[in-house]
Amino acid sequence: MNHWMSILLSLSLSGVVLTLVLLALTRLLGRRLGRRWQYYVWGIVVLRLLLPIPGPGVLPAMPLPQAGTFGEQQKTAVEVETAAGVEKVAELEAAEKSMSAGILDKTGRPVPAGISDYTNSSVPAGISDHSGQSMPTPPSPVPQSAAWPLAGGVPDGGFIPAGTMAALSALLPGIWLAAAVAMFGKKLWNYRRALNLLHRNGNKTEAFREALSVACRDCGLKRLPQIWISPCVSSPAAVGLFQPMIAVPLDFSPDQAYYVFLHEATHIRRWDALYKWTVEIAVCVHWFNPVVRVLRKEIARACELSCDEAVIRRLDGERKRIYGNVLLDTLRSHIAPSGAEMALPLSENAKWMKERLGEIMGFKRRSRGSALAAAAVSAVLAGAALLCGFAPPQNDGKAVNAVNVSGKEPEQRQKKKNAENTAVQQPEAGDGERTIIDDSEIKRRADQTSLQEKLIWKNEYIVALAWNVDPAQYGVKREVAGKTVCYGKKTVQYADDRAVTEAVRQAIELETGKPKGVPPEELVLLLADGPFEGTADELALQFYREHNLLYFTAVIDEAGEDTWTSILEQSYEGGEMEYFAMVNDKKGGKMEVKKRELARRAARDGKTEFFAVLSSELTEEELGAYALEAYEGQNMEIFYMAATGLNSQQADLIAERAYEADRTEYIFAVIPRMSEEQRSALRERAKKDGRDELGYLF
Repeated sequence: MNHWMSILLSLSLSGVVLTLVLLALTRLLGRRLGRRWQYYVWGIVVLRLLLPIPGPGVLPAMPLPQAGTFGEQQKTAVEVETAAGVEKVAELEAAEKSMSAGILDKTGRPVPAGISDYTNSSVPAGISDHSGQSMPTPPSPVPQSAAWPLAGGVPDGGFIPAGTMAALSALLPGIWLAAAVAMFGKKLWNYRRALNLLHRNGNKTEAFREALSVACRDCGLKRLPQIWISPCVSSPAAVGLFQPMIAVPLDFSPDQAYYVFLHEATHIRRWDALYKWTVEIAVCVHWFNPVVRVLRKEIARACELSCDEAVIRRLDGERKRIYGNVLLDTLRSHIAPSGAEMALPLSENAKWMKERLGEIMGFKRRSRGSALAAAAVSAVLAGAALLCGFAPPQNDGKAVNAVNVSGKEPEQRQKKKNAENTAVQQPEAGDGERTIIDDSEIKRRADQTSLQEKLIWKNEYIVALAWNVDPAQYGVKREVAGKTVCYGKKTVQYADDRAVTEAVRQAIELETGKPKGVPPEELVLLLADGPFEGTADELALQFYREHNLLYFTAVIDEAGEDTWTSILEQSYEGGEMEYFAMVNDKKGGKMEVKKRELARRAARDGKTEFFAVLSSELTEEELGAYALEAYEGQNMEIFYMAATGLNSQQADLIAERAYEADRTEYIFAVIPRMSEEQRSALRERAKKDGRDELGYLF
């Protein structure tokens, strides 16, 4: 296993070198060679990190320490060094032959052929040769500290206990593997949870099918993805790998549909989701290397820039301006749910918006020479990636392993085998993920489209109900509150439970009386848990502390305003957006005061997502004031969120100042708030100043 760990470390080092080189190249040549090249060239680094293809030996594999006595460790260190040349191995073998033959100098030391420079340090007694006889061990020409890379030198006793080193050798691969599996498992878990949330609360729609068809035709995507509309998303995003779909919010504008679908369909056609997952695998494998996080960020940035480039190739000047405004509108409302990091949203990062808008305004088609230059640079980088491959330590074409002077299998090697044979278990989910609603219990007819699913706390029980199902596909059914309630395999035990039935009855009555939503008719019980002792306030705080989001959802509506304000404050401090957004919907005098207080803090702290949630509670006058402050403080993210509150005079003032300071990213945001006369004046000024790239904006 240590051999593979050495390869892993060398691959990681190769990735660091290539990442630093590419960071410099993309900054210098990114715009000249095209954003598409900038996006895909990072794939060379990703492949280098994942594929253990040996190169000519530029970066040798890093040796890991082996357990044993001091003499064994010195010998191991010498053999590792012989990966660069066989000469020292020959010297060591000569020394061994001299010891076996009893050839000693006047000091009692062996006299190996070709070696004349020895240290005067004493050799610990008790070191055995191949015959088992005790004799002095030849000192290594390698410094002692080199034989003990993890210990900082030879300890006082002359050796590190074999048990300690064996445990370390066995633990290192296990720690790495457990962390890598846990990280990737968490990403899969969050992704599946986000998809389930979307499916449970969303519905397929055909309302924007025509715009999607035109967008897919223009970008070359033959298979039309599904469109899902859901309250769980605040801005459009492409979701899914092999069966992709485009998720849009409830307030999605038909006027923006074509531009949004053109962007998302481009992501789907290029298989950007697969690229993104591959990058995440590399990040999880090399989790100990901070450079891979820089790599992930750069690829995400290049992904959006290259997608914008592909889109604006098909747009004229006026439609480019509209596309830029669509990006800004979606950015203002973008709040990514937990687990949605593997989606491909239209506008993900306000910090990149300046560059993206600049690319839209200054887009120029690349020449054939640029394409050839990009291909040449890519070929050189691919060759460099191969040359930077790991080089396993070799001795006459054979890999050199730790020396086993006793002829027996070392204790640490046996422990490593046992560790490798031990299955790595995926870490258990946290308290908030203990309870999973099994959607496989939902059985419906083909003609059923609307589906409602909800957790409700009643009669000291938490029940999960879904309605608009097909009762004919269930074996156990009961009539509760005049409705048909079905029971699946996991809930059939509650069919005749009086307490659970009463909780279901109260839940049905609660949902039936609501003016919005699909009224519960044909239902299925997906989950029942309880009884829970305590008030709704106590349970809400308990589930919040336990990070049990599902149960928190069930009880928070029944809690009081003091509990709401407390959780709103705590979730802001803890950066827990899911809880914050859920509680922010609650109304009340204390809540309004707390929301405005937190809006001020979010603007000051630069917490864009929290400010975006709170901005819906602010007046236009308050938003305009925040926008002016954000412009002065150059806080672009907060400015985009608050710019909708600017009046025409404020917008004109910022546009003038941004024009003079060449801060064109702010001009995009204020144009919709300007009057036609103001836009005309700036348009004429841009033409007079020769700034034609700004002319179409106004």
